[in-house]
Amino acid sequence: MDANSLLGKVTGGVQGTFLDWLSGVINIAVGLAALVCVGILIYSGYMYITAAGDEGKVSTATKSLTYAIVGLVICFIAVILVRFVLGTILGQAS
Repeated sequence: MDANSLLGKVTGGVQGTFLDWLSGVINIAVGLAALVCVGILIYSGYMYITAAGDEGKVSTATKSLTYAIVGLVICFIAVILVRFVLGTILGQAS
């Protein structure tokens, strides 16, 4: 591999298209949403452990766990959907 081909790979993302930019923004947004879901999962687990049998706290922790898991599943589905749309419909390799 020569220096020109390496340089082309390094600077290739700078002159990307709007679809490249949009794909990057969507991937970052979905990644941040997944990070928030994992944080809520950890916090909900902590709430569940420290509930000490209190019905209200256990109920709140269970609802938070359920919502965080649903949110995480939605994040994974969003990634698959974005890749499908960009790859199949718009004809761009992601």
